[in-house]
Amino acid sequence: MKHGRWNVATYVTFSLFCCMSAYAEPVPQLLVERTDASRPTLLVLGSTHFSNPGLDNIDVEVDDVLADARQREIQALAEKLAEFRPTHIAVEVLHSNQDRFNSYYQDYVNGVAELDRSEASQIGLRLAKMLDHEHVYAVDWQGAPPGGFTDDYNWHDYGQANGHNDRVAALSNPELLGIGGYIQPGTRSIMEWIKEMNSEDALLAFHRMYFDVAQIGTEEYSPGAIWVGHWHVRNLMIFNNIVRLAQDTNDRVLVIYGASHAYSLSQFGIESGAFNVVKASDALQ
Repeated sequence: MKHGRWNVATYVTFSLFCCMSAYAEPVPQLLVERTDASRPTLLVLGSTHFSNPGLDNIDVEVDDVLADARQREIQALAEKLAEFRPTHIAVEVLHSNQDRFNSYYQDYVNGVAELDRSEASQIGLRLAKMLDHEHVYAVDWQGAPPGGFTDDYNWHDYGQANGHNDRVAALSNPELLGIGGYIQPGTRSIMEWIKEMNSEDALLAFHRMYFDVAQIGTEEYSPGAIWVGHWHVRNLMIFNNIVRLAQDTNDRVLVIYGASHAYSLSQFGIESGAFNVVKASDALQ
């Protein structure tokens, strides 16, 4: 009998230990303190802008994602991303608009709003509803540098006025930049298109163009390099918002962002030690 009671007590103690160990632990405060075992997980999915806003240096015309065939393809993409089991979904919407964006998400969940054409809605909100998430997180930042955007940041006009016409023109040519085959779906499905866009070659090509922007200027003065510096500031501010989302070791953050940001955000996750990073190309296999 004594031996039996000891077994029961041992079993209960062991069960409690297992239950407690299953709970996520808070991540260390300093990124440098994190280890593989204490890091949350990050997946950055690069995309072009589905809604054709015309706000980028290279405008991409995406066919109507609300068409029935494209809707089925986006649904298949969302179902594939669901296999990542994200606990948080972050999108390219200004952080200052978080409350308004989340209100829109709740209206969509409740059936009183339809998804707009943006990738934040078509992929992010769709997936969040599928997974019963309460929130979708707006993590974008587009603040101005001290003093605002002066001529020091206007590499485009400076380049045209100071003998860099060919380089400026080339920076608007997706074929010369090596991204022409990635930015439009053509006859590919959305899944195939996004998968190719998130290949290592594609993400590096989107990233490399900024080094050419940085060449616009002289040895003493370079609006191109100044502008690229602020581009990195923006990406760091976005990354800071992403880091703040993941407070537990079991957190899994899916970030849906413009493809030109994806390389940097993933690299920040690796180089900072903040996250264990999953490649989108692997997740979409």
